[in-house]
Amino acid sequence: MKLQQEIFYAKLLLFGEYSVICGSMALSVPFGHFKGELSFLGQEKYTDYDFAVGSNKQLKEYFNNLKINDTISSVLDLKAFEQDLANGLFFESTIPQGYGLGSSGALTAAIYARYATQRMLVSRNLSDDAVQNLRQIFSVLESFFHGTSSGFDPLSSYLKLPLLLFPGNQIRITSVPRNRDYGKAGIFLLDTGQARKTQNLVEEFLKQCKQDDAFGKMVAREYIPLNNLCIQSIIDGNVTNFIRHLKILSSWQLLHFRPMIPQGFGEVWESGFNRKLFYLKLCGAGGGGFLLGFARNLDAALQWLSERNFSTITVYRSQ
Repeated sequence: MKLQQEIFYAKLLLFGEYSVICGSMALSVPFGHFKGELSFLGQEKYTDYDFAVGSNKQLKEYFNNLKINDTISSVLDLKAFEQDLANGLFFESTIPQGYGLGSSGALTAAIYARYATQRMLVSRNLSDDAVQNLRQIFSVLESFFHGTSSGFDPLSSYLKLPLLLFPGNQIRITSVPRNRDYGKAGIFLLDTGQARKTQNLVEEFLKQCKQDDAFGKMVAREYIPLNNLCIQSIIDGNVTNFIRHLKILSSWQLLHFRPMIPQGFGEVWESGFNRKLFYLKLCGAGGGGFLLGFARNLDAALQWLSERNFSTITVYRSQ
């Protein structure tokens, strides 16, 4: 059985980790380095067979959870979904799990795209209400993976566009300037080599905000404004302001989010900062996965990290 190829990308949360829980802005972008698509066992692919069988099994468990919800049948063609599963449907993906790149979000987007009874077509001109409605659908569909879901990850993967989240959970399609002269600057991912459990980290953060009044006020008065200033300056294309705010945010996270920084990477974080070589921040919840890096001279930063046997992936290169 053949599928019309439709690829869904990973997502990068550039800004908004933790602060978004407390009402800040957040900015995510699609990341085409990692991607996934629905496929069938036996289709002319070079996929690991055991992986494909395991994916098919997981999708069957997902389907069994979906079908007991009365509202899902009005959203998805469950009969077609069930038939495809019997024919060996699986999700072929390069998106690493436990790395905060939206692996389940891409899968949710792929399932919606294939089985939606009234699929909403992708357009940069979608109204804010349409984007919000689509997010609510994805929130329900992805919740069968996580127990709860904001719908933000699958929305990013499905639309393949930068998304800006405002306080009050309003989402708007946005754009990030790419045609300005940023010299030798760039953005990269630093691989910690460790998967992580997001839920535990988020629970600890919320607990600390609730029990430690001083920490909660510091998040509200310092961290959230810093996060929002970074987002606004990067959208405006104001490099000078962006670097200034980013340096402060990087330093703030290093000081106050130490439990979220994997062991051994605090020193790298500090070294890059002190040398003005690169500035690191969390990429998602932290605790493992990737760290997000910004460098005025990308090649120099990557060379320095490579010489110390760190693994990186380039996200954006100005030149």
